[in-house]
Formats: sequence, C-alpha cells, structure tokens
Amino acid sequence: MPKVHKTGRTLRYEAYHVTRKHAQGTSWLRLQLYAVQMEDAAAEARIAANEGRIAINEATIYVNEARIAANMAKTAVNEVKIAAVESRIAAASAELVVVEAKLENLKAQAAAIRRASAAAMAPPTPTPPRLSARPPTSRS
Repeated sequence: MPKVHKTGRTLRYEAYHVTRKHAQGTSWLRLQLYAVQMEDAAAEARIAANEGRIAINEATIYVNEARIAANMAKTAVNEVKIAAVESRIAAASAELVVVEAKLENLKAQAAAIRRASAAAMAPPTPTPPRLSARPPTSRS
C-alpha cells in the first residue's frame, strides 16, 4: 500500500500502475475510481491516526490530572503530619516550662533547707553583756 504522506497525484499514478497489471482492459475511469478510493483510504487512515493521537493525549491529560490529585493528597497528609509534630513540640515545650518551674521551686526549697540546717547546726551566738541601768558616772 502506498505511504500515507504522498500527494494525491502520486497515489493516482501508483494506483494506475498497480491496477494496470491486474486489470488489463479496465477503463481509465475505473482506474481513477481506484485512485480516489485509495486517497480516501489514506485520508481515513490519517484521520484515524490523528484521532488515536488525540485519544492518547487526552488519556495522558487524565493521567497527569490523577497524578496531580495524588500529589495534592500527599501534600495534605504531609501537612497534617507536620501539624501533629508541631503540636507535640508545643506540648513538650509547655511541659519543659512546667518542669523548669518545678526545678526552680526545688532549688529554692533546697536553699531554704540548707539555710535552716546551717542555722540549726551553728553554735549559739553569745549574748552581749547587759548594760546596767545606771547612768554612767562622770569621773571628774
């Protein structure tokens, strides 16, 4: 069969020579009809090929849209995971603040206990001697 991309004139020429061998005595009009039928078949083949390309392109578009939707879903899932991790970080930070406050409280309690213990263990401080109630006498 002749190639699809040939011109109509070439197709008619080939149709004439192809059918001439098999159709001795066939009229020129009949050969013209065969050539036109071959042109029609070639045009239909081109149309079918183009429709096939269009169908492939449409299918590719649908596949790409499905991939985009899947990627958007993955992005949404990842955003939820990120939000969960950020929430856990915030909870851990709050817990850390509470633990640090408890630690400061315990440090203050320990310092108070040390002061009280040191005061209890220290020897009693001597009381200063009492002063008499008499006014001092002047020695003159």
